[in-house]
Amino acid sequence: MRGPGSDCRGPCPGHVMGLKEMRAFDVESDRVFFSDFAEPHEINGRMMDCVLMDVSENEYQRSAVGRTLGLNAKDVERTISRTWTTRMQLFVRARDWDAVCGGRPGSRFKFDLDRNRKMTVTECVDESGVYVISAEENRL
Repeated sequence: MRGPGSDCRGPCPGHVMGLKEMRAFDVESDRVFFSDFAEPHEINGRMMDCVLMDVSENEYQRSAVGRTLGLNAKDVERTISRTWTTRMQLFVRARDWDAVCGGRPGSRFKFDLDRNRKMTVTECVDESGVYVISAEENRL
């Protein structure tokens, strides 16, 4: 009889799997999550299935530039530079990400999303074989 920690993969006769083992098996065998919700996206030039979730989009105005130049209100309006920041979460299978990007991304790791979005990782958590990547994109 095989027990926890044995070399079998997945459900075997007599094997009792824990919650983390069951979840990892479901993710690896594509029984859950990706087959239902994921869409193909291009990351660093390669296609992979992932789930994108927009968290927020904020506009930051830097009007301090105009104030330090001693400009009046109309000139300040013209010199304001605006930066748009989009924050999102990306759910991707760890093995797919590792094959394309070479391992779990650290903070400030940069990657291309769908060719036209330059993303920067702010945080990455491994949830039983699924990377939950928090990233942001800055545009002027």
